[in-house]
Amino acid sequence: MFTSGMRECWEGEVVIPGTSPAIFLLLLEYLYTDLVPLENMRPETAIELFIAADLYGVERLKHYCEEVLQKKLSIDNAASTLQTADDLNAIALKDVCTAFIVRHFDEATRTEGFASLSRELILEVLQSR
Repeated sequence: MFTSGMRECWEGEVVIPGTSPAIFLLLLEYLYTDLVPLENMRPETAIELFIAADLYGVERLKHYCEEVLQKKLSIDNAASTLQTADDLNAIALKDVCTAFIVRHFDEATRTEGFASLSRELILEVLQSR
């Protein structure tokens, strides 16, 4: 790539759109070591890493990120995690998020994340009640 006459050869840089450098480094670390520091990972980081793993087809890493997201599900992040799970067709994560929101319905529906859910997802949550 850097010696073939491609754009990266003369720019000296590879631009990877939609993924922050920190998340891409975590993805690379996983690809090289089959390890990623999940126990201290923030839910926001797990969502970004999940999206990157989905983009690059790293299914096992997606599974690990789903586990982190399920363990760290809270009233504040349940709706945004639900939206991400729906966007990426992560059925198991979507089901866990929906059940969590239904269990904590009064609190969860007062969050900004819930207000920004798609209409279809709001209907799914209401039908699950």
